[in-house]
Amino acid sequence: MDTPRHIVPRLGLTGGIGSGKSEALAACERLGAAVLSSDAVVHELLGTDAVRDMLRGRWGDRVVRDGEVDRAAVAEVFSRKGVVYLKADWTSRSAEIASILGSFGRSGVPLYVVYPSRPAHTATPEPRVLPQILTEGTIIEAIEKETL
Repeated sequence: MDTPRHIVPRLGLTGGIGSGKSEALAACERLGAAVLSSDAVVHELLGTDAVRDMLRGRWGDRVVRDGEVDRAAVAEVFSRKGVVYLKADWTSRSAEIASILGSFGRSGVPLYVVYPSRPAHTATPEPRVLPQILTEGTIIEAIEKETL
């Protein structure tokens, strides 16, 4: 006789800045849910020697203050260099997002794509699809190889 399996529900929270994601995440945690905050993951990555050293090697000491990555300084460098972070909200299931996903042979998310910069008067390089599960090394390689 088969024993019924307990199915653990999974919930993903998306939304813009100030939309209440952190508050909803905290409420889930108070109720005993195991949670993962992408903000916490980013902060953890920025605290690693590899990311700190990569950022320092790329943009110098101005992006590191007191041994820590200065997020505001990194944001300023990204802004000055023209790096743009694009995020599509798939919760709305728009036809435009579906079309873009389809252009990469995908029907859903996650989809991580790096659009390389290009010198003026050159052909536009092809965007590079990153793996669905990102690692620190994958992100660093993409930054080093495909951008700036």
